[in-house]
Amino acid sequence: MNPRLLRLLLFGLAAVPLLTAAPASAASVVLYEGTDAATAAAAGKEALETGDFAITRLADVPGLPASGLTALGGSATACKSQGISLNDRIERATAQIDELDFEAALQTLADGADTAACTQGDITTAGLYNLFFLAGYANFFADRPEAAGELFARAAVIDPARPWDEAYPPTPKSAFLAALQTALASPGARLELPAGASSIDGTPVAMGQTPTVLAGLHVLDHDGARYLIDVPPASVSASVRLVDVADLRVALLRGEAWTAPWLTAKAADEGWDHVAVVGADGASVFRSGTWISSISALEAQANSTGTGTTFKARRPGPSGRQVAGLVLAAGGAAASVGGIVGHVRAYNQGNSLLGGPDTNADLYQTRYTENQAAFWVAVGGGALTVTGVILAAVPDRNARATASGTALPWVSGGPGGVAVGVSGGF
Repeated sequence: MNPRLLRLLLFGLAAVPLLTAAPASAASVVLYEGTDAATAAAAGKEALETGDFAITRLADVPGLPASGLTALGGSATACKSQGISLNDRIERATAQIDELDFEAALQTLADGADTAACTQGDITTAGLYNLFFLAGYANFFADRPEAAGELFARAAVIDPARPWDEAYPPTPKSAFLAALQTALASPGARLELPAGASSIDGTPVAMGQTPTVLAGLHVLDHDGARYLIDVPPASVSASVRLVDVADLRVALLRGEAWTAPWLTAKAADEGWDHVAVVGADGASVFRSGTWISSISALEAQANSTGTGTTFKARRPGPSGRQVAGLVLAAGGAAASVGGIVGHVRAYNQGNSLLGGPDTNADLYQTRYTENQAAFWVAVGGGALTVTGVILAAVPDRNARATASGTALPWVSGGPGGVAVGVSGGF
């Protein structure tokens, strides 16, 4: 057999399996709930177009509590029981400051730590303010001016309208006023609260109200549970939405648009690039801050057309270019094989005519012509295969999500050259 033909054919045939291989991403993950791991893995593989992904239950996602509230656009941490109430801390620390025992006061106040604000029991706006104000005051006289400024700013975030308490010496007043100006310069995001009884920093919030607070640390009480809320500046996030975790998990399984901020932040924290969320109704796919396919969107589309049909999220079909590549590669491989078979057969039949006493020159010429024609058919088939591989391997970014059509490859060749092509539409 001609060595050139053999190399060309082997290259073309070896490239055909590459057509079905999808690029893998080590940063892909499948989150699932309401189905078993094997089913979720199969659905995730189809949705992500790769088998290279991590898989975990939605309930096991880091930072997603089993119950209670979570925050979209900010952070929410459920408070735990404390051994000392906020009022007791304030009373003890006030007495210690009056005795100029600033280090003891800081220990009582836990140095204004989050855990001291995130206490159980009754709280008031004045109590939270005093926690941070007294910690700032004690730090100032303990020669820690930077910590003092930070804690004065925390106090101002809780109650920006409260002036300097003239019962205290005015020495730290300038530091307090500077911290107040810093706090006022950073308006916070709007708070969107779930239905139920709520209060912010000890102040009740009317049902349906969306209060705006200064950026920083706040305490939310909601339906008997307490949370520490870190509110970002309005320039970073226009709103912080507090939602029930159970509602968030259902919405994630459906790929609802409002969950995008939460999943974007979680993907950044975990290093996820491509996420499939799989439930009993199918898979929704999230990437680069948006849902690129979702059960929610498909159901909305079905309802808008009046069909009332429930759809499962599906991955886009191959583009027209990829369909053409597949057809060319398959047709080329078939032509190559057929050409080689004809080439070898004509060669053997022609050789059998040589050397005998009754050599038929016309028949030998016929076999020689067949041998050459088959050779060029095989060469053309190899060229078609290579062309098909290239077409199918290069994605068509402008193609529609699905494509169909009918196409037939053709080849024409002779001793002087070969021509290949495809007829039909895609």
